[in-house]
Amino acid sequence: MTRRPVVNRRARERETKARFTLYLAVGLALAFLGVTSMAVFLAREWNPDLTEDLCPVDRAPTSETVLIVDGTDPWSPVQRLAIEQRLEEIQEQVPRFGRVHLFTVRPEAGPVPEALLELCNPGLPSDFEKFPIIRDGGSRLVANPEQLTERWRSEYKAKLDAIVLDEGAAGESAASPIMETLRTAALRSFGEAAAGSSRQVMLISDLMQNSPEYSVYSDSEWSSEDGVRLAATNVLGTRSLRDVSVQILYMERLGGRPSAGQGASNLIELWDSYIGEQGGLVMRVQRIEG
Repeated sequence: MTRRPVVNRRARERETKARFTLYLAVGLALAFLGVTSMAVFLAREWNPDLTEDLCPVDRAPTSETVLIVDGTDPWSPVQRLAIEQRLEEIQEQVPRFGRVHLFTVRPEAGPVPEALLELCNPGLPSDFEKFPIIRDGGSRLVANPEQLTERWRSEYKAKLDAIVLDEGAAGESAASPIMETLRTAALRSFGEAAAGSSRQVMLISDLMQNSPEYSVYSDSEWSSEDGVRLAATNVLGTRSLRDVSVQILYMERLGGRPSAGQGASNLIELWDSYIGEQGGLVMRVQRIEG
């Protein structure tokens, strides 16, 4: 019987071992690349690329919130404080990647008011602790959550401070086109809202509409019928508040004893019907006395 050379057998063993080591190294490298790629993918899904207004590039905002502040008449110190607190509360309530549109009512408002601020909430640093598997460490592969949060807070607060300081501090304005501002701001802000995203409006105003289209000062009695007539689609053409929830911070200015048909409840009824006819739903009216 012929025996195989020991040298050849050992050479084959070394070759097999070297091949196994190579395969193992390649496998480990591929596994590492796979895990790294998955981590980056998940990180980008959790914290996607953002536009200049901190909104996701590849998806629609999770919510759209329109804030309308009416400063066409001066505010009392109590009202000023209430506005500041309410705007701060709203910022805390905006969900991650929800967008805020901030408008003010201007007496010379054009057909399309310009937003003072359009900004998404990029989330709090604590949100990144929910990141799958590798938690907040993975999110930092593609972003700096503290820096994004600071920008969201500071830019919003800067506009808030400017409004509280400037709006409502001047004298009474000759016009208050509140309905026109509400309608056009909603059309502009909600026109491209994704289906299923929540839509809400916070209107901060004395509700004393005064424009060529309609003025509460020339109406002897405020009623829900007025609201229906002013919002009729055969006149305006479209419903600007379809599926929109509305909250009103009513800055009451009715001095003395109201006349019949011109009380605060009549005014609120008028606005409720106007908003309802435009497709919205008034969820809450909070009255702040002057």
